[in-house]
Amino acid sequence: MVHHETSNQKGRFIATVPPPVTCASTATMVVSNNTSSNAIPEISDEELLEMAL
Repeated sequence: MVHHETSNQKGRFIATVPPPVTCASTATMVVSNNTSSNAIPEISDEELLEMAL
């Protein structure tokens, strides 16, 4: 009986795994934002580094 409850908890843990997939789409958005920033010639790489720091 107790062993069955443990397997139930593992099932719930696996159900918690999908949300990081949203992080992947967020990372994709960040990448697209970086490419749009690179499209602006006025901002040099050094200036972008200073802004990040």
